Amino acid sequence: MPEQFLHRADVIACGGQMGSETVPQHMRRNRFCKPGGARRVVAWLSFSSFYGRPAYAETAELSVYVHENFRKRGLGSYLPVQALACAPTLKADTLLGFIFGHNKPSLLVLFQELGFSRWGELPKVALLDGVERDLIIVGRRV
Repeated sequence: MPEQFLHRADVIACGGQMGSETVPQHMRRNRFCKPGGARRVVAWLSFSSFYGRPAYAETAELSVYVHENFRKRGLGSYLPVQALACAPTLKADTLLGFIFGHNKPSLLVLFQELGFSRWGELPKVALLDGVERDLIIVGRRV
């Protein structure tokens, strides 16, 4: 774990299943807190079912968030690396990421460096702060 984050906060459950297997509680969502002072969430990772049909049971959506004040400190790289390592224990053989098209750091650096490739694009499907945004789908076999 990045050195500036001295501890991992208590893990919180976000519910859900992946296929017929219940996702172990410790992998549902990890949250990382700023050391000292108030313990507030500065980053998190979660796995979600990709689609409710049994045919997609071994495909999971990977979500990663790092608060803007805590970026460039290693958490954005650390969390997906840990997710890739844990995916087989969840019986996930395919991981997907859904990334807004304007989020170049996630698209061009983080996910590509981890072996994800672009699998699709949904143009202008999101409205953020009054601006239509594209959604890029990245994927990787584990």
